[in-house]
Amino acid sequence: MSISPGENVGPYRVIEQLGSGGMATVFKAYHPSLDRYVAIKVLHPAFKSDPQFFERFKREARIVANLEHPNIIPVYDFNEHHGEPYLVMRFIEGHTLKPNLDGEPLPAEQIVRLIRPVCQALDYAHKQGVLHRDIKPSNIMITKDGSVFVTDFGLARMVQAGESTLSHDVMVGTPQYISPEQAQGSKNIDGRTDIYSLGVVLYQMVTGRVPFNADTPFATVHDHIYTPLPLPSDINPKIDPAVERLLLKALAKNPDDRYATAADLLAAIETTLGQQTVLHSPPAPPVQPAKKGGIPWWVWAGAGAAILLLIGLVLAGLLLLRNRNRQSTPPNNQPVAGPVTNPDAPSADQPPVDAPPPAGEQPADQPPPGADQPPDRDQPPADQPPADAPPNVQEAQELTRQANNAMRDKNYDQAMDLYRQAIEANPHFLPAYFGLSDAQSLTGDDAASIATLESAVENNPREMLAWGRLGEGQLFTERNPEAALASFQEAAALAPNDPGPLAGQAIAQTAMGQYDAAKESIDRAMALDPESPE
Repeated sequence: MSISPGENVGPYRVIEQLGSGGMATVFKAYHPSLDRYVAIKVLHPAFKSDPQFFERFKREARIVANLEHPNIIPVYDFNEHHGEPYLVMRFIEGHTLKPNLDGEPLPAEQIVRLIRPVCQALDYAHKQGVLHRDIKPSNIMITKDGSVFVTDFGLARMVQAGESTLSHDVMVGTPQYISPEQAQGSKNIDGRTDIYSLGVVLYQMVTGRVPFNADTPFATVHDHIYTPLPLPSDINPKIDPAVERLLLKALAKNPDDRYATAADLLAAIETTLGQQTVLHSPPAPPVQPAKKGGIPWWVWAGAGAAILLLIGLVLAGLLLLRNRNRQSTPPNNQPVAGPVTNPDAPSADQPPVDAPPPAGEQPADQPPPGADQPPDRDQPPADQPPADAPPNVQEAQELTRQANNAMRDKNYDQAMDLYRQAIEANPHFLPAYFGLSDAQSLTGDDAASIATLESAVENNPREMLAWGRLGEGQLFTERNPEAALASFQEAAALAPNDPGPLAGQAIAQTAMGQYDAAKESIDRAMALDPESPE
């Protein structure tokens, strides 16, 4: 049931609608008993389908209502209106931080003034055991007198775990600002997830742009997990090295490498930016993603009736990422992760099980005659060749390890040469193909990147990993959903119990307008995913 101006919601008289998003609609209202204006946030009607949601909503609302900090927008009340839960909060005359971030870096003094209250609010909330989970410019409010407030504490938690269409296993957070661990659906997140998100905001203040902003939400999330942080000095060479080090630490992929608390982050900000007045020259013009056909923008933007399908697609993307993490953690933490994988397939650092060794050589999974088989616990790390591997496998693994190191140092030409040598040494060694494809894509040669993945399939036609990675390249790089669907279907035929290829099929089917088929693929992937509550 929609709410209209002039209508009463409990004791509050609705004045006007202020905004609407995928999870809630916000209204300005008047509370006559206390003679004050309030903001009412009415959650999406879809949450009514979850019988436990209102109890969880009340529990989380009580927690947030107990937060008393001068930079956190207080929650005054909560209830439900015709079955739709709503929060009543302080009404703020002002605007969000978002309009301030118009593509130009902010003066250092302004950055410190705006970030300080946000850090203080987060530090207080974290000490109370409350995480925000969705720090971004639109959740930072600035009043007409310059006061700064953090809003929407608890909303992400309220909608995170439930049975409704909107809440079921949805990725909580905003793609441009989400932390790697939150994007991967980790259940053991702490305050450092908010520190990462605030680090993205700080990065945007310093450079004029967010670090990752690909042309789809899934690609942006993928970058947060796998792609090294673009150096601020590459955007603006005059950025102080101390500021760059601060951003690198705040935006570390591993939470253990970040600032431990928001207070620690604030201390570093005041030590570095507090000593400056401006951040020197403006940034270089942002690189705009190529306008490619195939996937209509509204599939990813999510508006009107498309919102439910969008959430399913985000879920499908998460399954792709989750499968990558299960089966093929990149060596040396490199962004050259393996493809959509088969749980029964070999790891990304081993050759396919059906790859025949050259004549006269011992198979990789058997020791040389007379050699003792070492116990599993004594096996070398994934990026080191086993002692009993045949020479060509050892050579391919060593060359790939060297190439991964070159990728980390951004020596892409050297990396590509090493990957090619690894493929020549063993044409069945998939990580070398995937690394070469990633390097080619990073250097702007998308056609070569796809050709490398096609070569991986040609030389390994029975490997689900090869077909899955080709499907990803065709979908997200080549923008060819028809070809991607065919590749994902080949992968699914080779690994019928793996959810990854089905998740890829769902995204490709949506791009082709096959919405019923996409929903069916998402449902099948969910049923197969071992971490799904279903």
